[in-house]
Amino acid sequence: MRVDYSKWCIRSVAHISGVLTVLSIVILCFVDTEVARAFLIALDDPTFYSIITIPTISLVGVSACLWALVWITGALVIQGRRDRRKLQVVRARGTIMTEFLIILPTYLLLTSGLAQLAINSTAQVLTSLATFQAGRTAWIWEAETRPGNVRNGTSTADVNDRARIAAAAVLAPVVPAEFRGSCEYTATFDETMRAMTLMPASVARGLTIGQVDALPKNRFYNVAFDDSVMLERGAKKFFMAYCHTTVTYEMGGKGIVTKVSYDHANVFPWFAYIFGQPKVSGGRLAYYSVMRAEYSLPLQLDANPRPARSLSATFDSLMGSLGI
Repeated sequence: MRVDYSKWCIRSVAHISGVLTVLSIVILCFVDTEVARAFLIALDDPTFYSIITIPTISLVGVSACLWALVWITGALVIQGRRDRRKLQVVRARGTIMTEFLIILPTYLLLTSGLAQLAINSTAQVLTSLATFQAGRTAWIWEAETRPGNVRNGTSTADVNDRARIAAAAVLAPVVPAEFRGSCEYTATFDETMRAMTLMPASVARGLTIGQVDALPKNRFYNVAFDDSVMLERGAKKFFMAYCHTTVTYEMGGKGIVTKVSYDHANVFPWFAYIFGQPKVSGGRLAYYSVMRAEYSLPLQLDANPRPARSLSATFDSLMGSLGI
């Protein structure tokens, strides 16, 4: 039997293009330009690949599943139209309703389930990027917590908070914002919120408190995708990203290790309970998938090991060492 390689090549290219198209749509829905720019910058660092490889492969795999669903659905529709022309109408009372009830749960699971899985995969990728950004932030500020640093005045809690803000800025696009939630925030976060969203954190907190509960289960796609206006949506998503994220750093054999934990609320209709466990995070009761990652960097050298000296004092010390 002769194999038509040209047909196989065309089909392969079509399927690869379809998967890439679905992947692009998923990314465009939940990743803004600033996050994409941060991702491209992170790719210049070889150490970033160790935490991003597996989440990226997972996201591509989910995109392939979504494309397969689209392809199979299209093929079945086309085949059904062809077969309909050959069929004779036979009276079968209740057959259509029975078939509909059989296929409905499977159809909902494939659509809502794959949509939730795609968002979770995107959230895992963004958690890896958020960990990279949080790690660099902690690396910069950690040196100012050292007793020997004359600029000492930053606490470990301050460093963790700044790293948490950096992580929240990356995770914000994927956080569902249309559900009730709230948490305590710092003055540093409030300043960042004003700069990024032109809205105080207190206002964003009021907007999130006034939303509906994530449980009982959400049954509307538009709510899962966020349906509020852009100004409110950005503020609510950034605030809840901060509430759902925990960042800590510790000193170890590898240097400074930054750990990020993000509770992602599963809010797509019908099957959210499959992907997470019910708990309260950020004042919100929902089914959560916990995303974790860590990133390590070598420690900075001690900055300013001794107090800065004036030019005259430095000159006198030099003359003294020369015996003048």
